[in-house]
Amino acid sequence: MRPTSTSGFYLSRKAVVICSFLVLVLLVVCTVLAILYGKLIAEKTGICSPTLEPPSTDWGTAAPGRQGPWNNSRLPNSLIARNYQLELWPRSLSGLERPSHFFGQVNVTVTCIKETEVILLHSHKLLYTGVTIVSLIPSDIRCTWFAVENDYLVIELNKKLITGADYIIQANYSGKLEEYPTGLFISNYTEWGVNKTIIASQMEPVYARSVFPCFDEPAMKATFDIRLVHRPQFVALSNMPAIHVVALPELEMDAMENWGLLTFREEILLYHPDVLIGYQFEITKVIAHELAHQWFGNLVTMYWWNDLWLNEGLARYFEFMGASVVFPPEKTENIILVDELTNSHPVAEKEEHVRTPEEIHLMFSGVTYNKGADVIAIASRIMTKELLAKGLRSYLKTFSYSNTVTDDMWNHLQMAIDSQDAIKLPASVKSILDTWAKQEGFPLITVNTISGIITQEDNVENKMENCMSNKSWFIPVFWVKSGSKQPVIWLEEKYNTIPEVKCTTDEEWVLLNFNISAFYRVNYDDSNWHRLSLQLNNDSSVIPVINRAQMISDAFHLARVGHVDIEIALGMTMYLAKEKENLVWFNAMEHLKHIESMLTATSSYGLYKKFFFDRVVPFYHYQMKSINHVFKNINNVDINISLFVSTIETVCRLNLKDCLDQATSLFSQFMSNPAVNRIPYLFREVICCGAIKAGTIIEWDFVFSIYQMHISISDDLDLLSAMACTTDPWMLTRYLHYAMDESKIPKDYSWRVFEYVVHYPIGWFLAWNFIRANWKMFQPPKTEYIELENLIWTLSDGFTSNFQIKELELFLNNTAKGHEWSTLLQGLNVKLQKKLKWKEKNNPKIYNWLSKNIG
Repeated sequence: MRPTSTSGFYLSRKAVVICSFLVLVLLVVCTVLAILYGKLIAEKTGICSPTLEPPSTDWGTAAPGRQGPWNNSRLPNSLIARNYQLELWPRSLSGLERPSHFFGQVNVTVTCIKETEVILLHSHKLLYTGVTIVSLIPSDIRCTWFAVENDYLVIELNKKLITGADYIIQANYSGKLEEYPTGLFISNYTEWGVNKTIIASQMEPVYARSVFPCFDEPAMKATFDIRLVHRPQFVALSNMPAIHVVALPELEMDAMENWGLLTFREEILLYHPDVLIGYQFEITKVIAHELAHQWFGNLVTMYWWNDLWLNEGLARYFEFMGASVVFPPEKTENIILVDELTNSHPVAEKEEHVRTPEEIHLMFSGVTYNKGADVIAIASRIMTKELLAKGLRSYLKTFSYSNTVTDDMWNHLQMAIDSQDAIKLPASVKSILDTWAKQEGFPLITVNTISGIITQEDNVENKMENCMSNKSWFIPVFWVKSGSKQPVIWLEEKYNTIPEVKCTTDEEWVLLNFNISAFYRVNYDDSNWHRLSLQLNNDSSVIPVINRAQMISDAFHLARVGHVDIEIALGMTMYLAKEKENLVWFNAMEHLKHIESMLTATSSYGLYKKFFFDRVVPFYHYQMKSINHVFKNINNVDINISLFVSTIETVCRLNLKDCLDQATSLFSQFMSNPAVNRIPYLFREVICCGAIKAGTIIEWDFVFSIYQMHISISDDLDLLSAMACTTDPWMLTRYLHYAMDESKIPKDYSWRVFEYVVHYPIGWFLAWNFIRANWKMFQPPKTEYIELENLIWTLSDGFTSNFQIKELELFLNNTAKGHEWSTLLQGLNVKLQKKLKWKEKNNPKIYNWLSKNIG
């Protein structure tokens, strides 16, 4: 409080009355003048305060065939945005409590760098009451209209803007609050039993234009002054200038790196210790990823979306580096593992290939994130982590608050190389890394340990396509011979002869891509594959964990495309009963399950189940030891949850008694008191499945009663899948009838029931017979034909012979005459023939190999 004053002067009562009257008159006059001035300004500028009703913009679009900069999906280089003064006001138009629209006012300060008579701003589904330009009179604006195809608000002028001059573009507008988490969206959530509303934004990559008119391109960086008008019960947060780490109930992606206001989906940020300790690793990676974006993405931004990897690839790389601070090395060290998605597009795409919003969205792919991280990991391997860090620091310092292209990154890595003499490369950083970043796909290296010849080719399935490919990579080949490290080989040409890779004894073997220095597959001659298999059986620890995983992945992939026999791939898994590493099993499980599904209804199936069982059960017991052999302890240990769930699902499906007993015991506790004895969330499905498989109608009916409580959509699907695990035909048939009864299972989920039931051999026959016997229940208007096609496509997963598809074709053409089925049947036939061809080729080989190796 301020101190009380002891000095002053005094007025008579009459003087006070007169002064008060004069002040009142002055206030009235000022108010009138303010109103008149406001009207005058509105007439001159067209700017209005937000109104309570959404304005109707009565503007047209371009005349057909009229050409101009609005026909280009990229903004012209005539203006640079400097600052946005933005006001947003969410409002309800219907008198309801929940807002449905928002009203906005924006002042965009721009600098003219090239004379122009046209101003383009991005704008998507916004309605305007007025648009004007400060320092120009209304008659200077010829017309204002929308170029809808490229999301432009077009302002055509009668005079050119002057180079070097600053202008302020002003607009009043409104838009609709989205229900889907893009742009400015509204969402509901519950807090302590109270329903609440949140309004949030998701601007990347092209959603800012649906919130305010703007230059919605990554190179158009600007500062913002933001004003949010809201009711007193709301709290307003903005990333300029306030700083906050925020959890949202809904977000399109896991998180968003808004500079100064990171947003996360609630379950990604908020860790609940009673859920799963193993989930900490994923949460840590996401947080590290968004923090990395404060440098790679925010401080320095790619110039255009074709180089998105400079944001996302770097952030993916550093999310593993950040997680390594708190998690053991085996989880975070080697981030390169070949992913087939790397075939879809280059990491650094050509700028002309990424222009439209649809093409921009396609850049947010596994290639950009994972292969982008892999490119940086290759750089780290060939130039050391220390020199990589030096180059990145220089890159960030030089381009702070600016934009870059891929070559800018290469230049600064090259500067780091040139600053010292210890590390020398056979070519420039650009020459080496461009082969990995600027062409799609990745190489396959083939090694002949008899002749010493090494070749590289494009890793594609189509051999004709491979013959026509002229791609080659600059490949650093780190390798070992019988466990001993060898000097790095640089492979630039299509083939080369390296005498050192020859093996002269039955004990010698070679292993390329040691510790996975780059993403490529490796094939060997059969004798070297065999010697590697023997080494795994004798002492697998000689070969790094990451290479054990990669060898299995390579072998099965190469068998699938015909480069090696299936026996080679199976031979690499013989030792798995001794394997305890998650990374190896994560790869092996996927391939072994696929082979199991392909062998269903073949002569090899029984032998293969025994082979699979004998290898996976020891790993199951090893995992169970970490939780003291009690499923319920899963919440208290740090293990790979998805792999553990997959292991439990596999051994329970293969009828391991211990697994079924554990599932039944935990499920019995759940039945006795569902509120207290909850099943750990992420393996709720597999536990319920095991209990239903080993149980009776009592367990099945209990799960169905839980399902009908509609706990959540995710739980619903878990339980729908679990109820298909029963081996009792009449219970499955009843389940299919339930699927057609909307009082028991909602219509939107009925097809899911069939999807889960046909997953099992007995279920497939029951589902197919049910569909034929009850065909009228499946016809429109009960279902749409597109739903029928999806159902039939799912059903076809169980086809094992040409007779079955002929039977389906006959049924559809004779019974379901209201629809054209030829396209669907053609697709099903292609899928089936591929499966039958595989079985014809591999089933006899697998049968003979299993008979020889497991008896």
